[in-house]
Amino acid sequence: MYQAVIAKVEQVQSHCNADKLEIVIVQSSSIVVGLGNYKVGDLVIYFPEQGQLSDAYCLQNDLYPRVDDTGTRIGGGFIDSKSRRVRAQKFRGEKSEGLVMPISSLVGLIDDSQINTLVYGTSFTELSGVVICNKYETQATRRARESNLNRLKTKVKTSIPQFHEHQDTNQFRHKYPNIPKGSIITITEKYEGTSHRLAHAEVITRKSLTLAQSLIRFFTSGWKYQTTIEEKVYNHVIGTRHTILKTSTGGFYGNDSFRELAAADVTLHKGETLYSELVGYTTTGAFIQPTLATNKIKDKELRKQIKDLFGDNVTFKYGSVEGQCREFVYHFTMSNEDGKLIHMPWDYTVQRCAELGKVPVKVLVDSFVFDGNHENLKKLVEDLTENNIVSAEDPSHLSEGIILHIQVNGTVYFLKSKNFVYKVLSDIIKEQDVVDTEEIS
Repeated sequence: MYQAVIAKVEQVQSHCNADKLEIVIVQSSSIVVGLGNYKVGDLVIYFPEQGQLSDAYCLQNDLYPRVDDTGTRIGGGFIDSKSRRVRAQKFRGEKSEGLVMPISSLVGLIDDSQINTLVYGTSFTELSGVVICNKYETQATRRARESNLNRLKTKVKTSIPQFHEHQDTNQFRHKYPNIPKGSIITITEKYEGTSHRLAHAEVITRKSLTLAQSLIRFFTSGWKYQTTIEEKVYNHVIGTRHTILKTSTGGFYGNDSFRELAAADVTLHKGETLYSELVGYTTTGAFIQPTLATNKIKDKELRKQIKDLFGDNVTFKYGSVEGQCREFVYHFTMSNEDGKLIHMPWDYTVQRCAELGKVPVKVLVDSFVFDGNHENLKKLVEDLTENNIVSAEDPSHLSEGIILHIQVNGTVYFLKSKNFVYKVLSDIIKEQDVVDTEEIS
């Protein structure tokens, strides 16, 4: 979930190519700011990339460019008035991962009394009922989600309490200081595809009884009158990240039969759910993820780097041949009939993939016991994400980043780290008003 956060300026660094700019480090992220605006220790509002500022916040803080009658910029900020996006980008050759603003930027929008309650670590999208920011979505994504949800509506009242959505994955750079010593960590590649779930779960369907059926039950079940009845049966069910698949036709891809093919001939334990990423092509021959034309990259240095590595187009296919959908499994859970959920550790994922004939996501760093040195772990993650931007699964395209699978005291959770180049390119793709498949699935 996207939120702004009250953070602390950790470092202030010189900008290599601009005398009037400098770089602040906030939550281990680099943000280009005006010279002399901040010092180490200042509390600030940090808006991570992939966000959208509210119009009210932008107007209050003069964040839109101001131009004269000839169209020449004469002041204001650099936020586009149509999209109001907070993005990852480069300023004069230095990377900038979001936006930093002073807490005083809230003055005039919310009550001073609430501003005074904002402390380090406070996160928010709105304050005092005033929207400050939200996650950025293209119009195409919103339309596709609405269409997808309408398609999956059903008149039959069905619940599947054992079919859990995958837990949200936090950013490594924001949470790594909290990783306990002794944790077992496995690092895998992060895949750019569409989320997929398969479960062997108890499906509970509430059905209406006819008058005759209600009367029969009334006389045969202790004088209890019922107009509905619950039917419970274990079935294998397919889902996207947020929805349960009830039909393979329609939706964003036009046909979701590629999901059915991925689930075919798979028998899970009762209460078991498999979580994976589907990549490559749908059964219609379309790419699951949009292709990026290298010439869309505005930064000359970055454009040359990507073109030299991957050619004129970046296509996330992960070794798939044309028309093929590949599946990479990253997690399993177990759930009892009450819906109590247990996240299974990485070695269980490897074992079950071998038993089911599935392929797990690629391991970049084998499981190790964390020694408590957070700075060394941070350097390792930075090396894997920023210095190795080529996919380990398929060197013909960019890597999205990495996932840390963390097991500690019987619990399992995940942290993600996306490389800066991927974040820049994904923002360019969104400029084309394409559908974010992760958000609508």
